[in-house]
Amino acid sequence: PAAAAPVPDPAPAPRTGPSGNAPPPEVGALLQWLVETFEIDSVVEVGAAGGETAAWLLPALPSGGVLTSLEADERAHRVATETVATVEHQARVRNIHGDAATVLPRLSDDHYDLVLLQTGPGETDTVLEHAHRLLRVGGLLVLRDTSTTGGHVGPLVRALQELPTFRPLILPMSEVVAVAVRLAPEPAND
Repeated sequence: PAAAAPVPDPAPAPRTGPSGNAPPPEVGALLQWLVETFEIDSVVEVGAAGGETAAWLLPALPSGGVLTSLEADERAHRVATETVATVEHQARVRNIHGDAATVLPRLSDDHYDLVLLQTGPGETDTVLEHAHRLLRVGGLLVLRDTSTTGGHVGPLVRALQELPTFRPLILPMSEVVAVAVRLAPEPAND
């Protein structure tokens, strides 16, 4: 019989920060499971969630794994940086203060195993285009719906579902989470 998957270590209790979008425990456990199961080494998150997603991701990353965390809001970036400083393996986090449209173009193509999007409505097209570029084939894209009114994630999930280079799965948890695999491009027919 196959070995049972390890039980994810619990992350520190969520703190309330200016971002107000700390993941609930089941989402944090899902993130840990994805990192461990798919042997994720390199993660980029857009929207730092007060450092709480980093607290879930870091224990699951292998010893050489790196998390690049982008946060546009200065106060939220500071809170995330302070939270990450209390977590084991914080040296493997690159905390970057800046908006996605400015920072994402500077990151390497086909380099990341996981892209976690926790952004606002204005970045829909930009972040999906960059997620596609940044992810290696077989890499995972995770979208978190942190709105209770269905605001920005509805269009983002719909846009993701229309992209032929991703195969998404929508998970209705205490918040909506979409997990998508980046597919290889279709060969050109001549």
